[in-house]
Amino acid sequence: MATNKKMEKHSLNLAESVRDSAEEIWMAGLGAFSKAQREGNKVFDLLVTEGKQLQEKVKGVADNVSDKVAEKLADKRVSELTDKAVASWDKLGQVFEDRTSDALGRFGVATKKDTDALSRRVAKLATELEKMKRVPKKVVTRRSTV
Repeated sequence: MATNKKMEKHSLNLAESVRDSAEEIWMAGLGAFSKAQREGNKVFDLLVTEGKQLQEKVKGVADNVSDKVAEKLADKRVSELTDKAVASWDKLGQVFEDRTSDALGRFGVATKKDTDALSRRVAKLATELEKMKRVPKKVVTRRSTV
């Protein structure tokens, strides 16, 4: 969330900076035009050339920044949609599991929990049986009563 706000703030600051630069360039252009009228075609031609060069630089920077911002926003949106899709599939899977478990329970089919408990119980009984086998049997002799 903080990254999103930070990116938006950065984007707004960048847009404001580009707008301010464009305004300054426009003002410089007007000033240059006025000066060119006074000093002649030579200076005017030089300013036109420099203006074109500056415009290309500004356009390149603006396009690059615009592409990066658009890419980050697209990546964020894809990530959000992926998270929603995964959550929906997880929820659907849980609903399916619950309903299947309920249906099997109505038919008397043992659940994994039931079979695990039974397995533990059988293992415990097997252990006790082994212990009983190791205990020596006492021989009981009967005394005859005559």
